[in-house]
Amino acid sequence: MAYLVVGLGNPGPKYAKTRHNIGFMVAEELASLQGITFVEKDDYAIAKGELEGAPLFIIKPLTFMNLSGRAVRNFLRYNNISGDNLFVVYDDLDMPLGKVRLKWNGSGGGHKGVQSIINELQSKEFYHLKIGISKPPLKELVEGYVLTKFSPEEKKVIDEAIKRAVLSLKTAMTEGASKAMTLYNG
Repeated sequence: MAYLVVGLGNPGPKYAKTRHNIGFMVAEELASLQGITFVEKDDYAIAKGELEGAPLFIIKPLTFMNLSGRAVRNFLRYNNISGDNLFVVYDDLDMPLGKVRLKWNGSGGGHKGVQSIINELQSKEFYHLKIGISKPPLKELVEGYVLTKFSPEEKKVIDEAIKRAVLSLKTAMTEGASKAMTLYNG
């Protein structure tokens, strides 16, 4: 049984460490802890390893956020991984900064990267791991806000959230999603 973790974000240094790239940050932290590195292949960067004897694939779509589903579909075309073993990690504006929430199934909730995956797979039956980035200040537009970097104070909260997200992923894959949800949601 193989696992696939998909961290959502936008490629390139311009977008690195922005709110919308929290999925990339979690994917990079998980890969680092597993001692594996990313290599670019087609329309995604991939890190291959093992987690307690099970194959583990971590991908970062390089298609830009709104076309993330294409990269996921292309990977899954050659790898038989079910939704039960697919974890998509992304930012959530509607959750407080740093909150981590793993859930099964669900809509894109306005997140275009997640909606792209749902559209390409024609299914929303996979695990969603959301990390709260909170809403923008009243006058700031969402599109611009998600592409801003975290303040130093926010970065401390986000660094802890990334650690909890990685622990949630590892627990879900090794001990079951319900245990991960009990331990790390909230």
